[in-house]
Amino acid sequence: MSTKFYGDETEKTVGVMTGCFLHPNRDVTLFKHLQKIKSLPDWFLKILVTHSPLHKNVTKYVDMVLYDRNNVHNPDKQFSYGAAESMLMRQGLILCKYYNIEWMFKFAMDVLPDNIFKILDWIKHTDEGYKMVTFRHGNPGVGTLCFLVNVDWGLKYIPEFRTVEAMQQGTPGKHLEVAIGEQIKKSGQLDKVYYYDTPNKMFDQRIGNVEYYDDMQGHKQDETLLAKYLKE
Repeated sequence: MSTKFYGDETEKTVGVMTGCFLHPNRDVTLFKHLQKIKSLPDWFLKILVTHSPLHKNVTKYVDMVLYDRNNVHNPDKQFSYGAAESMLMRQGLILCKYYNIEWMFKFAMDVLPDNIFKILDWIKHTDEGYKMVTFRHGNPGVGTLCFLVNVDWGLKYIPEFRTVEAMQQGTPGKHLEVAIGEQIKKSGQLDKVYYYDTPNKMFDQRIGNVEYYDDMQGHKQDETLLAKYLKE
């Protein structure tokens, strides 16, 4: 592993940022995600950036929580939540920059990999000269569900969209992933992005996060388990 990623219990050298826009019936998924984040070494600066009010117990899993009440979202426009996600990503990068952290992992709150430590395998691609490690999401889409990025490069080349209109630029239903990819390509930086085929390839998973598909289908979360998390 490259020494630029390694620290000890007194030195935070890598950031890991969770972006959270909490839909109803997904609290358990968030707590399960945070359990995985907490298991990462102490040399990770663990940040939760959220546009949703969360239970105070989330603070037990991370080093810091940033709550931004200004949630850019238009339910009448498909994929409009991408603008808010871009703001969360920018806030995570700014926090990492403030703490002199060179690299940041980013996750959505519903990423539940079988083995969170597979993210350490992504680091080898930075030694090959890549500034971002992600997965393909359209063409030239850049996956935002999970990635690794150089903080300075990300602040310079990953765009932040303050409005849904700025993100979609006249193309209804445009994904944030495509909007970011277009901007990185326009900047001549697409060759600095290493692509896996899918998030499952990044984690060596066959199925991925089953719970994600369950709660998105309206399956009720485990209220007994949720009560446990809220009482801890």
